[in-house]
Amino acid sequence: MQNIIVRPYDKEKDKNAVHRIWKEVGWLEKGKEKVMDTFLSACEATVAEINENAEFLVLTSSGTIQYQEEKLPFSGVMGVTTSRIARKRGLATKITAEAIAKSAENGSVLSGLGIFEQGFYNKLGYGSGGYEHIVSFDPAELKITSSFRIPKRLTLKDWKLIHKSRLERKTSHGQVNFFDPKITKAEMEWVHNGFGLGYFDETGKKLTHHIWFSARNNETGPFWISWMSYQNREQFLELLALIKSFNDQVRLISMVEPPFIQMQDFLKQPFRFQQITEKSKFENSTKNFRF
Repeated sequence: MQNIIVRPYDKEKDKNAVHRIWKEVGWLEKGKEKVMDTFLSACEATVAEINENAEFLVLTSSGTIQYQEEKLPFSGVMGVTTSRIARKRGLATKITAEAIAKSAENGSVLSGLGIFEQGFYNKLGYGSGGYEHIVSFDPAELKITSSFRIPKRLTLKDWKLIHKSRLERKTSHGQVNFFDPKITKAEMEWVHNGFGLGYFDETGKKLTHHIWFSARNNETGPFWISWMSYQNREQFLELLALIKSFNDQVRLISMVEPPFIQMQDFLKQPFRFQQITEKSKFENSTKNFRF
């Protein structure tokens, strides 16, 4: 039987091999290798080496999770990937369990991850998360009468400010914050045609609320809202008014429905537009998923 060595990730030795793993599982597009490297630098990474090549990779990153009104130490399993030659060797179960145990030793009291399917991670004690709603709508349908100020453009150069703004956003039960700002930097770089718009406080130094978008088509959309950070109701409404301002050109915007918000209440005729646009490129809809 071939010798399998489990060890910490070594960037100099393993970088190309872990790129290959992610390409084999469909997680890494050509040209995004440096983004993956940024993401890895924000995680604790462990590999399994076979024949002097990394063929398995597990990533964890530290943060907090809100439990009711309390923030608890949290470890996110950011990726569990096995190459095409290392499957069915028990690596995912064994090494992921060890990574979880190490996170607990380092002080995390909860662990979470996104699943690829039911029936595997439950063996390690994970349950299903709550359903997330993906809402897609024509910005012209927003019933927002609030005014909005001229926003500031946000770019990749603002990643530290943006991460700080995300950490300071309004949170609720179950929401997670990761400590390392390079998580945010990588998430900004993953998306296509990414751009941000936001607002600063009176000093002009603190970003209080913002949106990070990606655009499948810059002219008509659809636009995807990667995240929306705000601290209170007024900021949320200002961001919605900002989204509405795209209504003369963009035909569809999709986003994860914010906690304790039903976006249907903010739309003029949601059912009518769902029926009219069904199965089209700009289909208005509300769908759910869990991870």
